[in-house]
Amino acid sequence: MGVATIEEANDPKLAQCLAILAGKTDEHKFAGLLMVAKHLQCEDEAALRRIRKAVLDTTGVSFFVRLLHTQGRGGCADNVETDARVSPFQSLALNLISSNWLFHSELPWVLVSLQLAAIEAKLLLDDAERILIDHIVTPTPPEADEVKVLQRVHSLLPASYGILESILGGLMVEENASALSHTTLLQLKEVLGQVFTVVIEFITTCRDALRSSHLTFSMKDLDPIVLATIRVLGAWMAEETDLLTDQLVALVPFLVTYSPTSSMPVYPMSNVEEPWDSDDEVDDESSAPSLATGTDVMQFLLPGLLQLTATDGGATAVATDDAVLQKILQFTGVVCTRMVAESTASSAHGDLGEGVGTLTMCLGICLNVLLLATPSSACHRLFVKALPMWQSLAILSWRHVVVNNADVDARASDMYLMLLHIVSAMALVQPTAMAATSQLAACSTWLKDHPPSMACEGAWDLHELAMRVMK
Repeated sequence: MGVATIEEANDPKLAQCLAILAGKTDEHKFAGLLMVAKHLQCEDEAALRRIRKAVLDTTGVSFFVRLLHTQGRGGCADNVETDARVSPFQSLALNLISSNWLFHSELPWVLVSLQLAAIEAKLLLDDAERILIDHIVTPTPPEADEVKVLQRVHSLLPASYGILESILGGLMVEENASALSHTTLLQLKEVLGQVFTVVIEFITTCRDALRSSHLTFSMKDLDPIVLATIRVLGAWMAEETDLLTDQLVALVPFLVTYSPTSSMPVYPMSNVEEPWDSDDEVDDESSAPSLATGTDVMQFLLPGLLQLTATDGGATAVATDDAVLQKILQFTGVVCTRMVAESTASSAHGDLGEGVGTLTMCLGICLNVLLLATPSSACHRLFVKALPMWQSLAILSWRHVVVNNADVDARASDMYLMLLHIVSAMALVQPTAMAATSQLAACSTWLKDHPPSMACEGAWDLHELAMRVMK
C-alpha cells in the first residue's frame, strides 16, 4: 500500500477502508470508495488531501479512467440529453482527479491523468473528424454505424474534457503550479499543446463541414460535440494565446457566431455558481463558474477572446467582421440590460447584480478592438448603437461607486474598474459621449478628481487611458 501506510497506522478505520479498496474486483473498490466517502465527512482539509492521495495510490489511475466512462441508468446512450450530463460515477472520478492534492503528490499523477485524458480525447475527435471528412468528400446518407460513433464520442468526450479543464483550472492556482517541478510543467504544457492542436483541427473541420451543402446527418448528433469542444478550447485560450495564434484567429468568426440548432445542457464542471472577477480570472480551482445550462458560446469564449484580441490579429479579426462584433455587442447588451433591470428593481443605488466581471470582460474586448484595429464603417455603426445603453450603465455604476465605494482604497474595486472600461470605450467610439448629459459630465469630472492609487497598476493604467481619450 506504500504511502498509505502512515495514514493506516494513525487511523484503523481508514486502514479498513483502504484494505477493502485494494480488493481485486470492482465490487471491492466501489464498497471501499463508499466507506472512504463516509469517512471523509469528518476530516479537515489537510487530512482530506492525504486520504485522497492514499485512495489513488491504492486503486491506481486506470480504475478512475474506467470510472469516468461508466454510464448511469443502465445504458442510455440513445438519449442525447441524458448523455450530456455527467453520471454520478463520472462526477466522483472528476472530483477525485481535480482535487488540489493531485498537484502536490510526490508522484506525477497530474501528468499521468492529463496524458490519459489527452490520448482519449484525440482518439475520440479523430473518430468524429473522419466521419465529417468522409461526408464532405463523398456526400452520402448517414449510416447507422456513423451515427452510433458520433453518439459514442458525445457520450465519452465530456470525461476527457472535464479532466483537461480541471487541470487547466488547477494550474491557474499559484500554489499548485509552484508545487510542480519545472520539468513537469514543461511536460504538461507540451501535452496540452498537442491535444489542443487536435482540438483546433477538429473545430476547423467542423467549420468546413457546416459550410458544406453536402452534410447529410442531423446536427443534433454533432452539436453537443462541437459545443463541448468550444467550451474546453475557450478554457485553454484564456491561459495560452502564444501557441497556434494564427489558427485561433482564423477560427474566431466560426467560434463566436456558432449557434447550436437546439438548446442542450453542457457538461457541468463546478457546483460553485460565482460570477467572474474583473481581473479576468477565476479564483476557484474549478476554473469557471457553473455553466451547466445554456448554449450561448460567448460565456465560454469571453476570457479567451479578451486575451486573443490583445493581439493585432485577434483585434482585426473582430473589427473587420460585422457578424462577430454584432454577436459580441449583443451579448454585452444582454448583460447590460440585466444589470440595469436588477438595479431598478433594488433600492436606490442598489446592487447592479453579479454581471460586473462578465461585462468588464466584454468591454475589455471592445477596448482591444478599438485600440488595436480600425473597425469597418459597419462595425463603427454597431458601436455607436451601443452608446445609449453604455451611457445609462455608466451613470448607474458611477452612482454605485460614489455611494458604496467612497473609500480611496476601494477605487480599485470591480465596479470602479468596470466604470473605467465603460468610459474609455464610449470616448473611443465618440469623444463627446461623456458630455452628452449633465450627469455624464459630472461623472467625467468625478473620475478626474478621484484617480486610483498608483499601487493598483491596472486601475491606474485604465484611468490614464480614460483621461487621455476623454480630452
